[in-house]
Amino acid sequence: MARIAGINVADNKHTVIALQSIYGIGQTRAKEICKVSNISPSAKIKELTEEEIETINQEVKDLVKECEEFADNSPYPELNQLYDVVYEQEDYPFIK
Repeated sequence: MARIAGINVADNKHTVIALQSIYGIGQTRAKEICKVSNISPSAKIKELTEEEIETINQEVKDLVKECEEFADNSPYPELNQLYDVVYEQEDYPFIK
């Protein structure tokens, strides 16, 4: 088994499927990681070289770092808005 982001992923699964076994990575993110890493989503984990696995691991770490920075730079809500329903905000274009 290969170890990516501290998680053992199954060797016999396609890369795009195996990445989804990592908490927080869904189909879209898994495809994005494969694309950025120049790895075929249909390649099985056991077919990947150590360098390719390390590239995937680095992409996952970069994704986590990006999310951490976003969370750190996001403002805290006002105390009186803490229990408001977020999706009722007027500025969302998909809610009318």
